[in-house]
Amino acid sequence: MKKSRHSGFTLIELMIVVVIIGLLAALAIPRFLTASKKAKLSEPRLVLKALWVGAQTYYSENGCWPTDETPGYNQWVNGGWSQIGFDKPAGSTRFCYAYTNTNPIGSPDDRIAAATGSEHVSEVPTQKPDLSLEAVRVYLTRSGCILVSYDYGNSFQ
Repeated sequence: MKKSRHSGFTLIELMIVVVIIGLLAALAIPRFLTASKKAKLSEPRLVLKALWVGAQTYYSENGCWPTDETPGYNQWVNGGWSQIGFDKPAGSTRFCYAYTNTNPIGSPDDRIAAATGSEHVSEVPTQKPDLSLEAVRVYLTRSGCILVSYDYGNSFQ
């Protein structure tokens, strides 16, 4: 008499594998999203630092900080900074940049520029809408510090 030998996996074994894969995904996906958001924040940090270098140069040459009323500084969103040696970021950007300084002489903690997330897409045709950045604000102070807020500017990290 021949013994019948069944090969394959039982339903319980398959269910255990599916549960293990689900647990691994539940642990990995939030970490991936956090890393992705941090990577997206490198763009405004680099752009604002470049703006700060230009503003520092202007300060060295003129003895005061450029204001948003200085000709050529805020003629269009995401730029107008050609007088301090900075041009609009090329290509698609995830943030909208604006020079916000109104006081040519102020404290080092005054905010002089800002980058906002995806809410200004209509103003900047090349901006990529990214809903994960909707509440994100990145500010540059006169001292060169970068302040990042994930809740529309209410708290900073």
